[in-house]
Amino acid sequence: GAQPSAVSAGVVTISLPALRDYRLGDAVFTLLGATLSPRNSDANTLAVRVRMRNAGTYPANLWDEQFRVLIDGVPQAPVAGVNEVVAAQAAEEGELVFAVPRRATQVTLRISSGDEQSDIPLDFAGPPGP
Repeated sequence: GAQPSAVSAGVVTISLPALRDYRLGDAVFTLLGATLSPRNSDANTLAVRVRMRNAGTYPANLWDEQFRVLIDGVPQAPVAGVNEVVAAQAAEEGELVFAVPRRATQVTLRISSGDEQSDIPLDFAGPPGP
């Protein structure tokens, strides 16, 4: 069959959980997509695309500090990310980049806003084979 040309070698699209919208306070975070690609001999690059909709009456930040990945329960900050001001009643998108050990097959994306947080499991194993 034809190979998909849009995806470069070694990039894996991660299947996302059925629930994609997470409301924390006045912000609604939506997972748009996630990919895993080779980074170096020890780690892969996890790129997560998110949208934040600000349902509040004041501008709010969409930034790195709201996101962590938990690998074996240990939180890791993004190695590259986003810092956007989201106007009231508006939405912005951004991409967060994490370095994930190659041995990791399952990590948890944690989104925090104020005192609230949501943990979203991301499974790298992919869909089961035939």
